[in-house]
Amino acid sequence: MTKTLRYSIAATLAFAAALFILKQNAVQALAPPTPIPTPGPLCAGPPTYTPGPHIPTPGTYQVGVALGDFNGDGNQDILFSNETTNNVSLRLGNGNGSFSGSANFSTPDHPWRIVTADFNNDGNLDYAVAGNNSGLSQVRLGNGNGGFDSGTNYQMTWQAAFITTADFNGDGNADLATSSGGFPPDGIQVAVRLGDGSGGFGPIISVPTGTNLSSIVSADLNGDGWPDLAVADFNDNKVALRFNDGNGGFVPGADVPVGNGAREIGIGDFNGDGKKDLAVTNELSNTISIRIGNGLGGFSALSELPAGNDPYALVVSDLDNDGDDDILISNIYPAFIRVHLGDGLGGFSALPALGGDVATNVLAVGDFNNDGIKDFASANNQGSPDRVRIWIGSCTLADSVAPSTTASTSAPPNGAGWNNANVDVVLTAADNEGGSGVTNITYSATGAQAIASTTVNAATTSFTISAEGETTITYYASDVAGNDESAKTIVIKIDKTAPTISVTSPTAGSYLLNQNATIDFSCTDSLSGVASCTGSSPNGSALDTASVGAKSVTVTATDLAGNTSVTVVNYTVAYGIVALYDQAKTHKSGSTIPIKIRLVDASGANVSSSATVVHAVSVIQISSQASTNFGDSGNSNPDFDFRYDASLGAYIFNLQTTGFGTGSYLLNFVAGNSPTVYSVGFQIRQ
Repeated sequence: MTKTLRYSIAATLAFAAALFILKQNAVQALAPPTPIPTPGPLCAGPPTYTPGPHIPTPGTYQVGVALGDFNGDGNQDILFSNETTNNVSLRLGNGNGSFSGSANFSTPDHPWRIVTADFNNDGNLDYAVAGNNSGLSQVRLGNGNGGFDSGTNYQMTWQAAFITTADFNGDGNADLATSSGGFPPDGIQVAVRLGDGSGGFGPIISVPTGTNLSSIVSADLNGDGWPDLAVADFNDNKVALRFNDGNGGFVPGADVPVGNGAREIGIGDFNGDGKKDLAVTNELSNTISIRIGNGLGGFSALSELPAGNDPYALVVSDLDNDGDDDILISNIYPAFIRVHLGDGLGGFSALPALGGDVATNVLAVGDFNNDGIKDFASANNQGSPDRVRIWIGSCTLADSVAPSTTASTSAPPNGAGWNNANVDVVLTAADNEGGSGVTNITYSATGAQAIASTTVNAATTSFTISAEGETTITYYASDVAGNDESAKTIVIKIDKTAPTISVTSPTAGSYLLNQNATIDFSCTDSLSGVASCTGSSPNGSALDTASVGAKSVTVTATDLAGNTSVTVVNYTVAYGIVALYDQAKTHKSGSTIPIKIRLVDASGANVSSSATVVHAVSVIQISSQASTNFGDSGNSNPDFDFRYDASLGAYIFNLQTTGFGTGSYLLNFVAGNSPTVYSVGFQIRQ
C-alpha cells in the first residue's frame, strides 16, 4: 500500500502541470477554461500564502484534486477524490475563497488523480478519475449546473493512480491515458483510450514504457504539434518519452535521466525560449530535476534544485504573474510546501517553506477569490478526514500602470484654436491609486518655439509659449516603478500681430466733384489668417464724390486670433476752377483787376450758383510767399465775397491792386462748404 500511495502522489500534480501546459499551447484545447487561472496583476515581490480552513471531506485519503467551473457561475470549484470511501466530492466555489454545497459521486476502484475536459463536446466540464487498484477508471459527464451523470467505467492500467487527457489523434475529441503504478499482470504499462466525442472511449492502446511508473503528463515535446507523453519511472530514475505518431499511437523517444525516485512531472518554459522544459520531484534524492528542452524532443544536461525531504507533488505555474514559470512542490515528511520562483532564464530562487498538512501529496493552483493572485489547494493521503485545504495567495502588487498627465493653459484658445497673447502651459501628472508615484515629467516642443527635451523631477511643471505661430508640445510622465506614459501632444497657436490693410483707392488727396473713382482695399495675415475684412463702403463700390467736403473711407480687419486693425483714408472732394480771364496778362499796379471764375465738376459742367458763396481770403506774392493786403474796388465785393453774375454763370471779384509791387500773385478763396482753398493768378507791373 505504501508504494502505491507514493505513486499516486505524483499523479495528481502531474495532472495539474500537464493541463496547464496543454492550455498554454493549445494542444489540448478541450476543456472549458478553469483549472489554471489566467495571468493577473504583477507582484512587486514574492507571493505569500495564508492557510484557510480545511474543506469538510466525507472520507479519508484525499489523493486527487481538480479545479473547474462546474456550475457556470464564473467561480472555481474543487473536485477531490476520497480513496477509502470510493467517491469523488464536489465543493462549489463562492468566489471569495470559501466553498459551499456538498455532492459526492461514487467510484468503483480506489479513486486517485482526476482530470477534467469536455469529453462529449457539449460545452460543459466533465471529469475522469483514475482507479488505483485494478485500474477501473470512471468518466462522469457534467450538466453545467454542478451535476454529473451516473458515470461510465473503463478498464485502464493496473494500479492506474495517474491520468492525463489530450487529443492524441487530432479528431477534436478528448482522449485519456493512465500509467501503471506497479508491475501490471496484463503487461499494459501505459493505456491510451481515444474519445469518440460523445463521452465514450475506444479500446485500450498499449504503450510499452516501464514498470513501477508514477506521474504521466501530455504535451508537445518535439514541436510537431501533437501531444506526446512523458512518464516518470520511479525505479529507473528517468522520464520516459513517447512521441505521438499523429494517429493516437506512440513511439519511444530517448529517456531523460533525472534524480532518484522520480515522482511528479511538471512541464513549463523555464528559460523563456518558447520550448517545453521538464521539472521532476525526486523522492529519494530530495531534489527537483530541471531539464531544458530544445523543442525537438531532446533535453539539456541535468541540473538539480534542493527540495527538502521526500518531495512529492509538483505544479508549474506563474505564481507571481511576472510571465516566468515557477514551481510549487510538497514534502511528505516533514510536511512542507515550497515555492521556487523562476527568473525566466532557467534559474530559481526558493521562498521560505510553508508548513503543510501531514503527507501532502497533491497540489492544484487556482484563483479561488478572483483577485488575480494565484491560490492553491493541497490534500494528503494520511487517512485523517478533512484534509483538503485552501491556501489564499497575496502579494504587494507591482505598479504596472503608467502615470497620466494633463495639460492646462492660462487661457483657452478661441473657437478657431488661436490665442493672441502668450500662453502659460501647466503639466500635471498623477499615478494610479496605489501606484508607486510620479517621479518626473519630460517635455519638449517643436515648431514656432523649440524647446529641447527637458525632464523635471516633479509631478507638475509649467512654462510659457510666447513665439507666434504653431508650437507642438510633446510630454509624458514616469513613475517610480519605471512605467513611462505614452507620449501626448498639445498644439499651442499664437498670433499677436494684427492683419495688414492695404487701401489702393481712395488715396489721401483731393478728388473733383463727381469724379469717377472706385474703392479698392485688401487685407492679409501671415499667421492665423484673415477672419473678416470690411470697409465703411463695400470693396469695389463707387467712391463718394457727389458733394464737396472732407470725407473718409474706413477699413477694419480681424484675424482668426482676434487681433483687429483699422485703417482710415481721408480725402477731400473739391470744385474744379475755371478762370474766365487771362491769368498771364500783366496789370499796372493800382489798377482794378476783374477776377472772374466759374465752379465746375470733374466733367467740366458749371456748378456755379448764387447759393454757393465764394469768399476771397488772401493775396500771396508767389516769389516771397508774403501775404499782401488787398481790397475790392468801390465796395463791389462786400465782405470780400465774390459777386455771382447769373448772366455770366460765374463769380466776379474786382481786385484793387494799389500798392502791389511788380510780380506774380495768387488770389486765394474758398467756395461754399468746401474746406479747400482755391487759387487763381494775376501779374502786376509798375
